[in-house]
Amino acid sequence: MARAPVVLALDPDQRDEVLEAMAQIDAAGRGWVNLSPDVDPQDLPPGPGPFAVFSPFGPPVPLCTWTPPDRRKQAPHAVVGVQHGRGARLAPSLPELGAALREGWRVVQDQPKKGLVVSVPGAEDRDVILRWLIAVGGALCPLPYPRWVATIYR
Repeated sequence: MARAPVVLALDPDQRDEVLEAMAQIDAAGRGWVNLSPDVDPQDLPPGPGPFAVFSPFGPPVPLCTWTPPDRRKQAPHAVVGVQHGRGARLAPSLPELGAALREGWRVVQDQPKKGLVVSVPGAEDRDVILRWLIAVGGALCPLPYPRWVATIYR
């Protein structure tokens, strides 16, 4: 039976609870963490309706995801992703957003609608990864928000 996800309020300056969950997921070798700005639903723009499938845009509120490295592989890599509503490739803009890719990080996918997917060496510090996701997601969120929400899937 699948476990229900755990939803946590996340202050970017107090990441310990999410980092502990990431460590547990990494040790178990399964699960993932989704992060998103906690935007008031009343602030969301109206959806594109039935023509959303033809839209070049992702969600208006960024959705950031971390999955643990597969330790069974010779060179394990974590995977991070960012779905966003920018409507353009994201990787070329990362430095100007204050979130340049670190050495050893590799873009796997960069599509306007599906988002950015990056492979991260398995030895990378999880706090560095979490800070990077928060920086990218925060820079891409056009709406006001008081905090982040972390959804933990185990």
